Amino acid sequence: LTGLIGVIIITLLLVYLQSMRIYIPITLPRYGGIKSRVPLQFLYVANIPVLLVGILFSNIILFNRLASAYSVPYLSSFLRTLAFYMSPPRHGYELLINPARVLIYAGLLFALGILFGFMWIEVSGLSPSGQAEQLIKSGLEIPGVRRNPKILESLLAKYIYPLTLISSIIVCAISLFADLLGTYGGGIGILLAVGIIQQYYTMIAYEQALEMYPLLKRFIGEE
Repeated sequence: LTGLIGVIIITLLLVYLQSMRIYIPITLPRYGGIKSRVPLQFLYVANIPVLLVGILFSNIILFNRLASAYSVPYLSSFLRTLAFYMSPPRHGYELLINPARVLIYAGLLFALGILFGFMWIEVSGLSPSGQAEQLIKSGLEIPGVRRNPKILESLLAKYIYPLTLISSIIVCAISLFADLLGTYGGGIGILLAVGIIQQYYTMIAYEQALEMYPLLKRFIGEE
């Protein structure tokens, strides 16, 4: 029962957080200076940091099993220690039984999650420089700011870097909280499932909007 309640709580919390947006005011010169806003997701990096951490932890646990199976003494001992601290807690009672392991796991989760969050925005084009370049290519302007990539980049950095840090911490905290609640599928599993469902919902809503309002295709540059 606790696991089911945990799934419901985490799912509702994620849906709420993923619906939150930070808006940046813009103008569209090509359409007579129409004013609008560009939304940035509050969970800017979504569930990517936690997924990357989960992949890293899973690989180390796998290597530990392989090293144990082939009897590699020193490597096996080292990987066994890493795997022990990188295995997620299965319930809150582990805080009482082995608090050191839970705290070390949490420290690794948050540290690597933040690192992967910042790495992700750089490689995926979500960095301030990538977003500034996209705004300029789209013909959008921020009121009172010159169309200079460096100026736009410095302005967007005030939004993007704090959002990256905060969203990385939040998704790591949700994942850890879900593990401590003993939810079905674990924290990373729930984050992945909710993320996939949210993406499909967004895609369907986007396609329906284009079908209902064909002029939107020209407006967003698809025609």
